[in-house]
Amino acid sequence: MTWSKPETEDVRAALRALAPELAGEPIAFLAEGWECWAFEVADHVLRFPKTEVSVKSLRQERALLPALKEHLTVPVPHIDVWAERGPNGAPFSGHVKLPGAHVWPNGDAPIGKPGPDFGRQLGLLIRELHSFPVEHAQALGVPEHDVAHERSKRIEHFEAVIRRVFPLVSCEARMHIESVYRSAINDASYYASPPCFTHRDIDVNTLIDDEGNISGLIDFGGCIIGSPAIDFWLPVHGFARLGIGGQSAACIAASGISSDELEAMRPELGYINLHYPVHDILHGLETGQPEFVEDGIKHLNTLVPSSLRC
Repeated sequence: MTWSKPETEDVRAALRALAPELAGEPIAFLAEGWECWAFEVADHVLRFPKTEVSVKSLRQERALLPALKEHLTVPVPHIDVWAERGPNGAPFSGHVKLPGAHVWPNGDAPIGKPGPDFGRQLGLLIRELHSFPVEHAQALGVPEHDVAHERSKRIEHFEAVIRRVFPLVSCEARMHIESVYRSAINDASYYASPPCFTHRDIDVNTLIDDEGNISGLIDFGGCIIGSPAIDFWLPVHGFARLGIGGQSAACIAASGISSDELEAMRPELGYINLHYPVHDILHGLETGQPEFVEDGIKHLNTLVPSSLRC
């Protein structure tokens, strides 16, 4: 089941019953994510699920955050607004908005400028995240994505790419996507890293202050127990696009992984690097946001080897 974006008055009505101190405040639409609609009300961010799967993510985040607050040195949200039945008859959550700007583009949110110590700080954050005890995470409802699960999801995703993305991109792009995706599905080297607790969306959900230091981490609904590689995409492939490529080594060193562990992640990281712009194209098609489609195609074209010819 898919739910529509709540109307402002639906949000206000839900707040009258749950958080009357917020009900009279201005309500502004903040962003549309993959799973939730976000609204800003006074100093709070309210998140409304788009599907029943999104409800599971909100519940997972609510269960996880108290434990992560004790484990991480970086601030995380504190859920102080929760209703089992809000707009669309679904649960929704809210928390005081953490200060800072997204370090990576996230819809219409501002893009912060990382400071000279950002890489080291991110490495320490990744180290803390990946050291969160797997048994504790499991007890809090965090799912485990083993090799069989990841492979099935990659097959499902590739099928969607063939149907919806291939008609929009060049022959060369299609060839490159097919080659990388088939390897990521079938090659054991793409599943080499031992599982741990991972955030999986650390790039767009890390916040930084005016000096470019990490000020918080948000959105834990997609956390899983699985390969750590995805949390290393930002320092390995994203730092150069942020203009801080020189900080990658400091980030990797602070994260505590060895050079052998990093090399074992390289194939999967290459797949993730291609997956992201393809993912953006699909997101734009599903949400009716052509800017995501256009940006995804532009980024994808930069990743297609210039020597490739149909």
